[in-house]
Formats: sequence, C-alpha cells, structure tokens
Amino acid sequence: MARLVGAVALVALTSCLGDVVSADRGVGAPGGTGRTTAAACPKATANALTFKGPTGCVRISALVGRDCPEESPPMLVRGLGTSHERRFLGGTYAVTLPGLPIGSRLVGETEGMTVFEIPTERSSLYVQRGASVERWLPLPSRVSSSTPTAFFIGDSITYGAEPYLAAALPGWQVGFDAVIGRSSEGGVAPAATEATTPPDVAVIELGTNDFYPETFRIDASQILDSLQKVPFVVWQTVHSPLGQVPEINKTIRELVAAHPNTAIADWNHFVPPDSIGPDGIHPAAGHDDEMAKLQAPVLQGWYGAVTDPNPLTCPPPQGSSTHSVSVHSSP
Repeated sequence: MARLVGAVALVALTSCLGDVVSADRGVGAPGGTGRTTAAACPKATANALTFKGPTGCVRISALVGRDCPEESPPMLVRGLGTSHERRFLGGTYAVTLPGLPIGSRLVGETEGMTVFEIPTERSSLYVQRGASVERWLPLPSRVSSSTPTAFFIGDSITYGAEPYLAAALPGWQVGFDAVIGRSSEGGVAPAATEATTPPDVAVIELGTNDFYPETFRIDASQILDSLQKVPFVVWQTVHSPLGQVPEINKTIRELVAAHPNTAIADWNHFVPPDSIGPDGIHPAAGHDDEMAKLQAPVLQGWYGAVTDPNPLTCPPPQGSSTHSVSVHSSP
C-alpha cells in the first residue's frame, strides 16, 4: 500500500485535475464569476451526484456519484456506461486511513466530499470528508456466476450462527469452516485452501481466541494475503471483555486498510449488550442469529451494487438488518 500523508497535503493537491469541462459561469467559462458549484453541474439523473474541479465540472463519464437515502450504500462510478466502468462503495464498506496516500491527485469535489486517486492505481479511490480520509471499496466488474458464493472462516461465534447465516442469504451458495476455540492460526490453512478456487465473498471471524496481538498480526496478515484474489473479504471485529481485544481490533483495522479488497463488519459495536451471554463473548440463548443480522445486509448490499444494471438508481432499503432470521434447525 502507498505511504500516507496527512490531510494538510490536501491544499497542495487542489491544483491537479484532468478531464473537466467548463460549466456556465464557472471557473474557466466565459463570464465566469466564481467557482463552479456542484448544483450547477449537469446531472445524468435526479439521483446523480456530480463533481467540480478548479476549471469546471468533472465529466460524468470520469466521475459520478449516487445520491440516495442514507440506508443505501453510497457509490462512486468511474467510466459510467463504458467497458471499463468501475464502481466503489462507501459507508460501511469504506475503510478509514490515517491520511491520503503519497502521490494522490484530486479527481473532483462536491459538497462535503473530495475525491482523490493515485494515477498509477486506477482501481482505488480515496474520499476526504472533513478531517477523515477513507478508502472506498472497489467492486469487481462481475461475479463468478448467477449464484453468488460466500465462505465463512471462524470460531464458535460462526459455528453457532451457521444455519442462520445460510437462511439469511437465500440464493447464495454458502460454505463454512468454523471450529470452536479456533485462534487466527487455525484460519491460515482454510484461507489458503479457499484461495485456490476463490469465492465471491470470504468472511473472516477470528481473533476472539487470540491472546497475543503480535502473533495475531502475523496470522491475520497471512490470511488476508492468501485472499487477495477474492473480490470481497469481510473481517468481523471481536467483542469480548478480555484485555487484549482493543489491540486485536486495532490490528484488524490496520491490516484491512492495507488490503484494498477488504472491509470491516464491526461486531464489537453492532451486537446488542443484552444479546450476549454471561461470558461477555458468546450470544445468549435465543440470539445466535445476531451474526446473520450483521453480515447478511453487508453481503447482499455488495452483491446488489455489483449486479445493478444502473448504478445511479437507488436500491430498495435493506430490511434484513432489523429482522430476526428464522431457521428450521438449531446450531
């Protein structure tokens, strides 16, 4: 991953922008009186989010966003409608970085959002909002088949959630390798095996049974390195009262930031306190579906964004994150 620079470098980058067109009365247009506003830039649809640069509006074919209700994952699109179209998801799919990578160049800006790229890495986009810098998740151009595939590697949390995860992902081919008491070391071999025939999505739920953050970092790095050719990898954070957990979760965030095909599912903040059992780790009786409530909307939202024929159309809201998942068998 490219080295990062702080947000102070943003000022210096605002002079670099290619592929722009003049907008009426914007900078660079005859009679212009000031900077082009995003509202003045032409829109492809009512839901389009357009961008501006120092000399005018960024072409929609170069960069356009999807302006949808908050429950829909925000999306940026480059090369809209072309053979090299590339989509990027923000929101829960974005990963926070300590700063912009060195060599970043301004692509465009709109109210509350400035977008950067590294010219030599066209598969990445970085979004600055206030003092926060995010790497948005690049989407593949397609999935492997009409039946999306997901593989879960985990410990007892995943083991108990298996039937609920399968039920929450109808139409998906779902596989599991979950072992009670497994540490991250136990996930290295399954990840390498899955890499030989990569699924569309790999979900990693490990770290709960790791006691040494330094060892966890080594094992987790191996797992993520093995899964570099998986289109989408989700790592689920750890929820536990044990003292090493903050450092484990910090390590997860750092490693995910260094692997562009990854995102975080934040189990630590998602799981309701009253759904956790007396040990402070495992779901209480009757709450084994909590992991499915977290993960299913993440995977379904990703798949919907990849397969949507019109990325500027707002998708229907995901309702599964607020409903229990029923199954006909028990874990």
